[in-house]
Amino acid sequence: MNATGTAQSLIEIGGILLALMGGSHAAVSVADDWRPRQFAPLNDKVRYQMSDTSVRFSRRMNMWRSWIGFNISHGLGVFSFGVTYVLIAIYGFSLLVAFKPLMLLGVIVSLFYFLLALRYWFYGPAIGTGIGFACFAVAFMLI
Repeated sequence: MNATGTAQSLIEIGGILLALMGGSHAAVSVADDWRPRQFAPLNDKVRYQMSDTSVRFSRRMNMWRSWIGFNISHGLGVFSFGVTYVLIAIYGFSLLVAFKPLMLLGVIVSLFYFLLALRYWFYGPAIGTGIGFACFAVAFMLI
């Protein structure tokens, strides 16, 4: 396999990994809306307090609903990012080769997900986003 083929495979692998992580994050967050288990505080009193606390710009919106909504939208964002790059790699890889800023955007976004994981999340997302970032970065260097 030549460097271009390797780069294409790396984008596909990195994109699939990020899409799977984002999709599962969104799905678990939706499930938490009915049965809080994954992203809910261990102390149920905190979750109840979040439900009883409105945000300043809307009395109708509480912190628990905001938390769930943020996690769903975050997961969908990571999912969409991964799927977009997988589709570009499969159906229009020449676009990434010809238009380097689009490839660089993939490197930068995956780097920021990795940095966020290192700073704010736990080891699973840090490892997954680190692998995704490495795939995008190496692919960028190959093309």
